[in-house]
Amino acid sequence: MPALLDLPVKKWGAVGGGAALALLPFVAYSFLPVTFLFTLCLLVVLCRRSSKLSKTDAVYGLAGAFGAFAIFLLWMLVYADLKGFVVYHFINNQFYYAHYIPFSFGAVLKSLRPSVLPENLVQTLAVLTLLIGSLILVVKTRYKLAALIAIAGIFSLDARGGTTFHDGAFVVAALGLVSQMLPVWLDETRFRLSSCAAVLVGCSLLVGVHAVSSPFGEDYVQRKRSGFHPFMASNDLIDQKIRDYAHPDERILVLPYNPNVYIEADRLPIKKYHDYLPWEADYAKHPVKGYERDICVDLPKDLPPVIYFNNWIVWGLWKPEQFMGCAVEILHTQYGQLPGIPDVYVRKDRLAQ
Repeated sequence: MPALLDLPVKKWGAVGGGAALALLPFVAYSFLPVTFLFTLCLLVVLCRRSSKLSKTDAVYGLAGAFGAFAIFLLWMLVYADLKGFVVYHFINNQFYYAHYIPFSFGAVLKSLRPSVLPENLVQTLAVLTLLIGSLILVVKTRYKLAALIAIAGIFSLDARGGTTFHDGAFVVAALGLVSQMLPVWLDETRFRLSSCAAVLVGCSLLVGVHAVSSPFGEDYVQRKRSGFHPFMASNDLIDQKIRDYAHPDERILVLPYNPNVYIEADRLPIKKYHDYLPWEADYAKHPVKGYERDICVDLPKDLPPVIYFNNWIVWGLWKPEQFMGCAVEILHTQYGQLPGIPDVYVRKDRLAQ
């Protein structure tokens, strides 16, 4: 933003910006387009002779990028598996998961339409704030093309047209843009920031109170009584049964996908698997050598004491029998279903104890 607005770029700001930009693709594979577009935006500004973005600023940015990448690489080599990261983060996403993403321009355009439906309110807020921030940016900057490239980068975060957790990055980026551009506009009008501070704080407070209001249907008195406390395992009957049959040092498996169960039951997933979805079955057919991941091979070797299986039809299209029929068969032959709890399966030897 300082580069687009012809403001001085501080040394550590350039270093931090370069570091953040370099790490984006490693945070999420879907951030590759925005990384490319933001970089292109900076290059367009840098190539303008009248730009206040100097080559020194670019050097600091590159230093931050290389420094961040070096730290990331060192961390991966010491604590993780670099090749495994490449296999599962890039190869798996590009060659297997990408075929299942419901991407279409129609879905993107639909997600940009204003809506007052509860599930679309946050997305609508993000779209409106992005439009406001983009308008101010295009008006204030001398580098119209670079500004449009940067805005396109933010729009790329909404490639799936999601209105739930899939639009999280888009929402954060849109709010980030408007939070930087509004002060620029307000500071040049008769409404100085100091006079608007109380109104902005009040609006933020109202939005914040509404945003964090209880999703569990509790009223104010009930929320006040519950207070703040460290994580507590769920007392739901399903979670209690899982803890009864799986000891604290044992691991469980949830199929096809429901990571909340691990948290609420206070049990870790088995090695290599916390879920199993159609694209993972595709990868199992053509794995990278040394990084085989096939539930039909691994599950029979080490059966967990409890498997949570909710028979979810993935996105309404793929039944579990279609991509992990072996696991479904194991459930029917090696496990018993708890009476009255249809989703919890206990290994037969443990069930007999």
